[in-house]
Amino acid sequence: MNAAPAAAAPRLTEPEFRALYRRLRGQVPWGPADRRGALNYLTQADVAAAAREVRQGRCVSLAAPIRGDVTPDNPDPARHEMTGTAVGAEPSGLSFATDRVAMNVHGDADSHIDALCHVMFDQARVGHRRRRAVRGPWDAASAHAGLHPSVMPLLAERQIAVLGSDGNTGSPINPIAIL
Repeated sequence: MNAAPAAAAPRLTEPEFRALYRRLRGQVPWGPADRRGALNYLTQADVAAAAREVRQGRCVSLAAPIRGDVTPDNPDPARHEMTGTAVGAEPSGLSFATDRVAMNVHGDADSHIDALCHVMFDQARVGHRRRRAVRGPWDAASAHAGLHPSVMPLLAERQIAVLGSDGNTGSPINPIAIL
């Protein structure tokens, strides 16, 4: 079953966004020197309770494939380099080939998990895969897919500390809130 596309959220004006930002920023219970931000909401008891919910020891990858091609949303793709070959075996007959993978883990085409404080607005805190599959690569640095700012009060109210998604800033297609 295909879901209907979500209606476009109304754009916030800059004054509306700044007012929302000031209101939410004024609600945080930790000081300006704090480095954990909303991660402070995750207590040891929360971690232990989450661990008790595990029923199977099965890992499921949520990672996007690592891409090596240059595209508008991946101008600095992963690079694989052979750094040594297995030529010239040791006297024991053992030899190794070595290689290196370099990637911009905070690029727009790679999977990763960010705290909500990772993206900055006015030097402080704010909060791709399906769109890319449907429309192709785009200059994501100038037009990120992500949660609409109007969702921020809900995240603050529920003390959401981390979002996992298929692109940075939390994609509106498949955000996973980790409580």
